Amino acid sequence: MVIITPFVRMLYMLFVDGHLTTVNVLASLVVAGMAIFYMKVFDKYVSNQTLSMILSEIFIVATSLFFAPFIPHVVIYSIFNQPTNWIIRATVAIITILITRKVYFQVTNLQNKNIQLQKEVIFDKLTGFFNYKKFEQDILLGPDKQTNTGIAVIDLDYFKNVNDTYGHEAGNKVLQEFSLFLRERLAYKLNSKDLGIYRYGGEEFVWMFDPNNFSDIGKFLKSMQLELSKLPLGDQNHLMSFSAGVSFSKNYKFNLKMTFDIADDLVYQSKKTGRGKIVIEG
Repeated sequence: MVIITPFVRMLYMLFVDGHLTTVNVLASLVVAGMAIFYMKVFDKYVSNQTLSMILSEIFIVATSLFFAPFIPHVVIYSIFNQPTNWIIRATVAIITILITRKVYFQVTNLQNKNIQLQKEVIFDKLTGFFNYKKFEQDILLGPDKQTNTGIAVIDLDYFKNVNDTYGHEAGNKVLQEFSLFLRERLAYKLNSKDLGIYRYGGEEFVWMFDPNNFSDIGKFLKSMQLELSKLPLGDQNHLMSFSAGVSFSKNYKFNLKMTFDIADDLVYQSKKTGRGKIVIEG
């Protein structure tokens, strides 16, 4: 709005009023530039977003009123040129602020709703990790990364027993607490803010990581297993374990889907031979 307004004014003065001058153009651009300057300064130095917006609005309106004699304001131009009509100026200023605020908060509200919808599309509500749709996009159907990437498939052992014995609500509680356990131990090993952890199935998770961050990935996962074995989960204080299979994309021409398939086979082997094991290729 700040950028478009001066050009709308100039178009009006050029095609309707017929008196567009260099002074009009310069004044319009100065007002737009000052408006952008005010918004950036207040946004940077005023932490409260609403207060920042109000201060920006006041300064923008004040600057517009100051330059009013050089920028014909369509219908109210002749009114603004009357030196005694400050009440009218103040009224127009207040109306401008109210309209601007309403538009601003409507746009902000729509942006927040859009961000929330985007999160719901790619995040699993129960665990907070990426969902299967995002897993498909990044690993099954996504482009291959030309750097070595590790993929670990982590499966919570005997989770079905919890569901069958105590019900799905108790199972969900265990999953949520196990997810928090994974987040706390794996998040600091990831460079981006978005965790590279996906909920692949009911109690199965996929972790995509950079092998360069670990001197011994097996030792790291075993230390996690030891911690989990002492950590009660859920309302019934279940002591759980997990099985894991790990593979590396450098062994499959950096193809992430093939890397995942191998890791998935390895975790299946782990569970088949007693569970609570970590199987790393090679």
